Amino acid sequence: MIDRILPCWCRTFASLLTLVVVFTATAEAEWKAGVAEANITPTEPMWMSGYGSRNHPAEGKLTDLWAKALVMEDSEGHRAVLVTLDLVGIDRGISQRVGAALEERYGLPRRSVALSTSHTHSGPVVGENLSAMYDLDQQGWKLVSEYTSRLEQQIVETVGKAIENLAPADLAWTVGRAHFAVNRRNNTEAKVPELREAGQLQGPVDHDVPVLVVRRGGDKTLAIVAGYACHATVLSGYQWCGDWPGYAQMEIEARHPDAVAMVWAGCGADQNPLPRRQVAHAEGYGNQIADAVDAALAQPLQPIEGSLKTVYAEIPLPLSEIPDREELMRQLKEGNRFEIGRARQLLEELDEKGELSETYPYPVQTWRLGDGPLFVFLGGEVVVDYALRLKAELGAGATWVAGYSNDVMAYIPSLRVLREGGYEGGGSMVYYGLPSPWSEEVEEMVVAEVRRQVAEVGGPPADKFSSLPARPYPDHSDLTVYLDDQNQLQPIDSAEDWAQRREDILVGMQHAMGRLPQPSELEPLDVEEVSRDEGPGYSRLKITYRVDSGPRTTAHLYLPNDLEPGQRRPGILALHPTSPLGKGIVAGEGPLPNRNYAVELAQRGYVVLAPDYPSFGDDADYNFHLDPYVSGSMKGIVNHMRGVDLLSAREDVDPKRIGVIGHSLGGHNAMFVGVFDPRIAAVVSSCGWTPFAEYYEGKIAGWTSDRYMPRLREIYGLDPAAVPFDFYEVAAAIAPRGFFSCSPVRDSNFEVAGVKKAEPKIRQVYSLLDAEENFVVRYPEAEHDFPTETRMESYEFLDRVLDHEPTK
Repeated sequence: MIDRILPCWCRTFASLLTLVVVFTATAEAEWKAGVAEANITPTEPMWMSGYGSRNHPAEGKLTDLWAKALVMEDSEGHRAVLVTLDLVGIDRGISQRVGAALEERYGLPRRSVALSTSHTHSGPVVGENLSAMYDLDQQGWKLVSEYTSRLEQQIVETVGKAIENLAPADLAWTVGRAHFAVNRRNNTEAKVPELREAGQLQGPVDHDVPVLVVRRGGDKTLAIVAGYACHATVLSGYQWCGDWPGYAQMEIEARHPDAVAMVWAGCGADQNPLPRRQVAHAEGYGNQIADAVDAALAQPLQPIEGSLKTVYAEIPLPLSEIPDREELMRQLKEGNRFEIGRARQLLEELDEKGELSETYPYPVQTWRLGDGPLFVFLGGEVVVDYALRLKAELGAGATWVAGYSNDVMAYIPSLRVLREGGYEGGGSMVYYGLPSPWSEEVEEMVVAEVRRQVAEVGGPPADKFSSLPARPYPDHSDLTVYLDDQNQLQPIDSAEDWAQRREDILVGMQHAMGRLPQPSELEPLDVEEVSRDEGPGYSRLKITYRVDSGPRTTAHLYLPNDLEPGQRRPGILALHPTSPLGKGIVAGEGPLPNRNYAVELAQRGYVVLAPDYPSFGDDADYNFHLDPYVSGSMKGIVNHMRGVDLLSAREDVDPKRIGVIGHSLGGHNAMFVGVFDPRIAAVVSSCGWTPFAEYYEGKIAGWTSDRYMPRLREIYGLDPAAVPFDFYEVAAAIAPRGFFSCSPVRDSNFEVAGVKKAEPKIRQVYSLLDAEENFVVRYPEAEHDFPTETRMESYEFLDRVLDHEPTK
């Protein structure tokens, strides 16, 4: 799924100086909140839901099952009610009846009530959910009916108690991470421990753990709400149990005794907790969620201010085909017991209504929690592609997508999964009693409705930027071909042909990194000077500036002393390597030589901006999980492009003569920003790249930390061939502008053999564009270093490309 899409800039971050939240409730509190819970464990040994293989009722319990309600009220009296249920799912009838009762009794409109199920497979059969799966006798269905009636009453009463408990409160949010979910479509269960140990798990996953915290009286935690995208299928026995979500709630409450813990299920329809089938595993996964919550709570929280906005709609989701009576009669006679059960139900519907509906009324619900998260609730068992796509389109950290909400009527596959088929793609429909797989329109219809609702509650407009598929290039190292409109490979014979390939390269990079935002989505720079000191031949200003709606970025700005009034010099973005010192490294403050290129270029007469990369220097506390970007690499690109904005806006900088230089971390970030920002005329990368297949012999896990591209693991399974771009393309996409690469022959990070393999292919592109002199690669006899001779040659390269006469 991806990524040339609109992030959500819909919240306001606190500044770095005010990120540490201290909750202080006052008489004029902006929020009120109340919470309540009810035990919904069946009191009789009725039939269990979740598995068609079960053949008798429950035989006891491991844990109780719970209905919990959190009511939030803003300063204008608008309310939102989240109900979490330890159930495999609920049907539309339950949702409608509960919604109607809550509106009648408490004046709660349907849009303000979200009914979220944990999807535990160790709970009871409820209503008509999955009814085609079970062959119960009359007494069995009677117990289901009686339980369902009690459940509906308990939900309504629990919400009422939560309303009674409303009192001033403070809300905040954060995001943690857990890693036990595995894409079950791509990994054989028995091999998962081995694959996990080897870092070879395949298929997309979503490991975010969104956390909502409600506190009262300054330090008393009233509620902790968390979500995770994974099936609750650890256990398959005959004892009631909340599975891992239930154990997670128990552990969170044990660690936070004043709090009610609520866990909702994300888009985990194709995600399993593996390994499984042991109580210890369920308890362990619950502990992992509690660990993720605590780790997130240990970081600065994001306070929520503003007002609630809620919307709910049901859209007619189309099925692919509707069987006629003859086909249903055939299934009734020849099908397996599940097909027979479905056929019987559909024939009853046909007799009653005279026809079978070609669509299903699918529920979509969206909340905007003030300036905090966008909370999307989708019905059915939703595959992970939806969450990944919506986070990319709407903004990663503050977009929360729950599945299994309001009505669990079937699996909801993405177009990819639908076309691949299998259980989630269509085979499961029989158990839900629906007559056929979904139409291929389903994904776009669901996403379009979410986007419409998000726009309605004040998020990004619905008509801007939807996901674009990455073009299927079979070999990213082959820079001699491009894909035409029919996805057929054609030879590159002209600059126009290369422009098409280059556009595809940018799309591929954004699939792995997230979409590059438009300038209109960002904040004014608002540059502030913090301090100033003098160096030999330059003045150095410590400044901060605003990049986006997040914390301000800190940088050093170097101004040559010989600048004359009205004179415009070339500007250089100096990106530092990996070091806690951040920008101090390029000032020569680190223990290693040959890293002080910011100072040397300032002494050479350039205006130099050296920003901290997020998580280093003065930005060491940066939390990648909370920002709108799906990768640290894209956050870096945006930061660095704003640095170009800053340089270009200065009266002493010529905006047509901008360059970027970096070593190691700074080396590949120089390339990344050079690709996306056409204002950069020259790129110098030292020890910054090699093709993925040559990076530690194809072991690309090093590229997947938060500050780089987690999706290389979470979507592309650490397979270099699956990544939708490669460094052949990154380097070539800089053409015809200047690119100088320092690639030492003994660099243990970036294998020089890969650079040598890529060089002639990249040079072909520069030759095509009549710019061969703008592509220079040097192979110094050095390790992971930017040796003096090569560094000085790179400065001469910048002088030539940027038309600069050095002052030193």
